[in-house]
Amino acid sequence: MLFRSDALIGVFSVQSVLANAYGPREQGLLHTLAGYVAIAVDNAHAWREQQRTLEALREAQAALERASLTDPLTGLWNRRFIEPRIDAAARRLAAPPAGGDPPLSLLMLDLDHFKRINDEHGHAVGDQALRAVAQALQAELRPADLAARWGGEEFIVAAFDTDLAGATRLAERIRLAVAALQLPAGPGAPLRMSCSVGVAAFPTWPARPTAQPWKHALALADRALYAAKAAQRNAVWCALPGAMPQADALHRPASELLSQGHVTLLSARS
Repeated sequence: MLFRSDALIGVFSVQSVLANAYGPREQGLLHTLAGYVAIAVDNAHAWREQQRTLEALREAQAALERASLTDPLTGLWNRRFIEPRIDAAARRLAAPPAGGDPPLSLLMLDLDHFKRINDEHGHAVGDQALRAVAQALQAELRPADLAARWGGEEFIVAAFDTDLAGATRLAERIRLAVAALQLPAGPGAPLRMSCSVGVAAFPTWPARPTAQPWKHALALADRALYAAKAAQRNAVWCALPGAMPQADALHRPASELLSQGHVTLLSARS
């Protein structure tokens, strides 16, 4: 029997030293024992290699999972990551005892005149602008908050345990951080940017935390965002709840809640 293992070298070295001390039967047993030792050593080596391979596979799987949950351009989370976490927070707010916890606030942010940046400076500079905005956004968040690229030049922030007033202050800090950016874009003055932000809280009416899904609040934040862009850009607007509608009207679209005066869009500078 042949055993391909370095362990045999050591065993047979001992065997050669003791060859004169044992008879043929004992030497045969020693040879068999050496084979079993070699097999054991080889199996241990194979096990270690298998463990290293499994660890490498686990690391690769974790990297692939993270890649599937992040935006490759900005490094922020994507919708696939952030939506389930907002869902979970919304369920906690709706679970008994409901109504006493601080609300979840949602911010929708859009980079102003992004098409102009791409048209005048090229898509490579546009990509740099999105990365710079993402970094400025992240720098203003608390560890518990989450930011994601929502699509194109739009971003979403989930500010946990934050009411509308606190979220509005956060949005204003983000707006100022983006306005302070200066991006090299070839010869001449650096590129300056601005963003518009819409803010809404979930639940819209804390007395009825189970009345609406969180995406209704997101739709209100989106309406506030476009109000900011329509009015002046480089601004923060909020979806301020008014009189709570009747129970059968709570699930109506954001446009109806706004048109009927149950929610008002206001500039944070008002």
